Amino acid sequence: MEQEKHYLGHRGRLMQKFLQGGLDSFHDYEVLELLLTFSIPRRDCKGMAKRLIEHFRTLSAVMDAPSHDLEMLPGIGPRCAVLIKCVKAVAERYRAVGLLQKDALRSSSEVIRYLEVSLRGQPYEVFKIIFLNHRLEILGEEDLARGTVDQSAVYPRNVFAAALKRQASGLVLAHNHPDGPPAPSEDDVSLTRQLYVAGRLMGIPIHEHVIIGRDGHFSFRDAGLISKFEEAFHAIQNPRETSPSWNG
Repeated sequence: MEQEKHYLGHRGRLMQKFLQGGLDSFHDYEVLELLLTFSIPRRDCKGMAKRLIEHFRTLSAVMDAPSHDLEMLPGIGPRCAVLIKCVKAVAERYRAVGLLQKDALRSSSEVIRYLEVSLRGQPYEVFKIIFLNHRLEILGEEDLARGTVDQSAVYPRNVFAAALKRQASGLVLAHNHPDGPPAPSEDDVSLTRQLYVAGRLMGIPIHEHVIIGRDGHFSFRDAGLISKFEEAFHAIQNPRETSPSWNG
């Protein structure tokens, strides 16, 4: 009875702490502990929460872990795994809805935070398109291709067919490197260059391409590659001027 009073009192204090100050003062294991209390009745969840952090090392890694990996830990059954994955999915949906009608370039940091939530931790490569209107406001997004760990099939005709279907006036591209750094490969640069040229010719420009890696992100715009593609495209359209190299 004393043990039951202890964990019930601790749960109450944990909930009150959240209601008074949100998660700012929470340790990572306490965030998980609070979540687990909603799927595990009448048990102290602190030990399980700490084991999750010890096994996966970070809170984000726990949220990104596949359900079957979560269930392998003692005490973490299907209900807990579903709750953890559901919280992440709700966060993704909330952030995606919040981005609608925002200027994609002025809100670039917010767009990148959303992409980090939705793409980091995926076990395979995902190629995503964010559709923009003529004011650069976000209309919506779509996962165009899902590939293996190291590649995904992306065809320009599919990219612009999706853009035309959404009546988009511009695009932001994104994909992930599941097990590596965010630096673009030669294939990434080549594909982006092809899509940029096709977009300029069709009047649906590519404004950005973001790569989400295991740690960090890479922005084609911030790295100056979008500007280089534009300079090279302009030179091709005006062959009397000196043509810069296509290489990023």
